[in-house]
Amino acid sequence: MEPWFETAFGRDYLTVYAARSVEAAAADVAIVVDALGLEPGHRILDLACGAGRYSGPFVDGGFDVTGLDYSRDLLAAASAAVPRARFTRGDMRDLPFAGGFDAVVMFFTSFGYFETDAEHERVLAEVARVLTPGGRFLLDYVRRDEVIASLVPESSEERAGVRIDARRRITGDGRRVEKDVELTRPDGSTLTYTESVRLYEPGEVRAMMVDAGFGEIDAIDAPAPRLLLTARRAC
Repeated sequence: MEPWFETAFGRDYLTVYAARSVEAAAADVAIVVDALGLEPGHRILDLACGAGRYSGPFVDGGFDVTGLDYSRDLLAAASAAVPRARFTRGDMRDLPFAGGFDAVVMFFTSFGYFETDAEHERVLAEVARVLTPGGRFLLDYVRRDEVIASLVPESSEERAGVRIDARRRITGDGRRVEKDVELTRPDGSTLTYTESVRLYEPGEVRAMMVDAGFGEIDAIDAPAPRLLLTARRAC
């Protein structure tokens, strides 16, 4: 069976998450540029870039942007939307870059998708590897306790003629949040998949970052349940 993210991030993704605007992404980018001390001309890796919603504001700010994602559909959308950036298909557990990035950014909860902790540790190690010494990292993740407290068990809505039915739960061990999704398109065809994201405590994420070679780990103020962590690769 293929991993859930291979199904979830296809052509329907942009309909499911149509409410996520470029304007909101631009506001996030402005905050992150200031927090990380970035300057125009810096090389930025937009990791799990999706359709380029964050890549665009970085390009507009004068940054040298590379985006990486696993979804061919989303990369095609990104290339069309942000022609001045470079987009590459790849796996975040094995980045196809030698290094040289001044910053790596991972927006919109792109961490925790894999089955094992070792795979998530590998992602952080790869991020550290491709950064220049002293390079900065932004991880947009979630606060576990707030996700659990605010969980909506079921929802149904319609966007652009697509009906989206979702059922959410926390696994019995409390380690993952899962969402069963069924999409019904205007032509009557359906798509089903189950999202599954690892829920780490903030302290666990910080410890994993340290083990991967990061220091100066700090948090940016963000509305619940977002957890925005910044870090610097040790020299």
